[in-house]
Amino acid sequence: MKTFEILPHAMGAAVRVLASTRVGLATAALQGVFTVAKGQVDTESDEKIERPFSVDASDFPGLLKGMLDQALAAAAKNGDVYDDVRFSLITEKQMDGAFIGKRCKGFATPITSIKGGMTIAKNEAEEWETTVVVGTEK
Repeated sequence: MKTFEILPHAMGAAVRVLASTRVGLATAALQGVFTVAKGQVDTESDEKIERPFSVDASDFPGLLKGMLDQALAAAAKNGDVYDDVRFSLITEKQMDGAFIGKRCKGFATPITSIKGGMTIAKNEAEEWETTVVVGTEK
């Protein structure tokens, strides 16, 4: 199980993410961030896009931030919007895989940053939980 909810935040928005696994947490975080961005999918193209990525960090919160930063950079560079991620490797300090999505005509809410310093922990229901703070253009 993986879910996310979008909450208001002074910087723009916050994405509260819950999942039974860290893979699910990372996937739901990506989906939540791109939901905030409101990507305008190019309806003239049904081409499925896969963009490889690799992230190293000293801890899992750093990995998640790095993955989201790379997804946003790849989306901006290539004109994509991502709604899924396929992992070939995920550990406490490394993530490798591919962002999966479609061509995009632009974003209704451009994202300026992903705030660092997030905490990832299991809650009382034994689900992984975090909140990703997303800076947006006003």
